[in-house]
Order: sequence, then C-alpha cells, then structure tokens
Amino acid sequence: MFETLTWSAAAFFVLASVALSVSDVRTRRIPNCVVYPSGAVIVVLYVAAAADMAADAQPGSWERLGAALLGSVIMLMFYLFVAVVTTRALGLGDVKYAGLIGLVLGWHGWQTALLGFALPFCLGGAFATMLLLSGRARRNSSIPFGPHMAIGAGLALITAFMPIRLL
Repeated sequence: MFETLTWSAAAFFVLASVALSVSDVRTRRIPNCVVYPSGAVIVVLYVAAAADMAADAQPGSWERLGAALLGSVIMLMFYLFVAVVTTRALGLGDVKYAGLIGLVLGWHGWQTALLGFALPFCLGGAFATMLLLSGRARRNSSIPFGPHMAIGAGLALITAFMPIRLL
C-alpha cells in the first residue's frame, strides 16, 4: 500500500503542477485554490504512507514524513527570501508553490529535493536567455516561472522513481 500512496501523491502533484503552470502562463497567477488543497491531499497521502510503513515495521517511515515537511519549509523560505530581495522576480504564488514542491521532493530524499531546487532556475535562466537573444523579451519583461518550477520538479521526481540513481 505504501507504493500506491506514494505514486498517488506523485500523480496528484503532477496534475496540480500542470494546472498551476497553465494558470501561470495564462494569467501570471498561481492560485491558492489549487496550491492549498493539493498540499493538504499530499500531506494526508504521505501520513498514510508513513503509517503503513510503520505498521509493516519498515525503518524510516516517520523520518521520510519529517524530511518532506522540512523540504517544504526550506524551499518555501528560500523562495520567500528571493521574492523579498528581488522585488519582481518571483510572486507569492511561486513561493507557495515552492512549498508544495519541497513537500513532494523532500519525501523522496535530499538528492531529489536538491535537484528539484536547482533545475527550475537553470531552466528558467536558459529560457529567459533564449527570449532575450531572440529579441522576444527585454530585461524587464515578465516571464512566468511556474512552468519552469513544474518541469524542474517533474524531472527531479522522475529520477526518484528510477531504478538506478543518477546522483
């Protein structure tokens, strides 16, 4: 049952990420009405998965839940710091979505969380560079960051489910 709950949380996260990315591209907003319920559902799934692991006497069940919650807090706090320091680079929707990403990737381990932390900035930077070089954007242009966050987190999540670890 543990695997089913973990896969369910990942699938729910992917669906929420698609909805959040579409919203960010269309409206430049990441809606709370998707972020908050998604976080609640995923926490419930992870608590159930940790309880199932503990019931089967598997070690590390509650530690994984703790890592997920800590990953959420760390990612949220870093994005909040970036949003405050760089006034227009990130919105608070990005900050809240980062908490959701940290929750999911933290469950799968620190390597996965670190990869999901770095990839959005690499992808977003590469995309912005291409837009600048092609003349389709200026230095002060607004580019939605949510899709880059979703793609980076998705790629990191894929590595978590691979039979051979890349890192």
